[in-house]
Amino acid sequence: QGDLTGARHTMPAAAPHQAAVIQQTRSRKRGREHPDEALFAAYRAEATTKVSKKSITGDITALRKFSTWLDENHRTQIAGRIEDPGLDALVKDFAERESARINPALKRLRQHSAGQPVTAASTVRPGTKDDEELFAQYRAEAVARLKAPTLGGDLAALRKFSKWLDENHQSQIHGRIEDEQLDGLAKNF
Repeated sequence: QGDLTGARHTMPAAAPHQAAVIQQTRSRKRGREHPDEALFAAYRAEATTKVSKKSITGDITALRKFSTWLDENHRTQIAGRIEDPGLDALVKDFAERESARINPALKRLRQHSAGQPVTAASTVRPGTKDDEELFAQYRAEAVARLKAPTLGGDLAALRKFSKWLDENHQSQIHGRIEDEQLDGLAKNF
């Protein structure tokens, strides 16, 4: 940049990058007075021993990112609308762009907000009972034709899809294998 005397001033090559990093860091920090921060602090203080400190910290990191994204894009917050179904649609939109970690984090925050014990991920595999029987049949028939990592990946994806169907459409894969609507649902998933 030139000044009034016409002299040119140069910045060291790293300076613009450093300034950008400092500005990004400042813009990411929010005051503790934000309503979501109070909700997160209460969650951290009251989470049960069933959830590790590492999981709680990860949850709060994901929830802060979601909260910041809400502030920037929708002018809303999590606090005061924790049970709002519209928040789930926003979580889905956010998760597609940012972080899949938000779904279990929001689930545990809701447990806390409702006064329920906060629990870690379920040890029960996702999916319905009938779907698990279908998956067991698939495993038995495909084990000779597919490599173990491929089969394991298939079953993990199918269990997630089955759980998503159960939670969002109150249906399952079992009994609908030939249903063309299932293909559309799989594409949405």
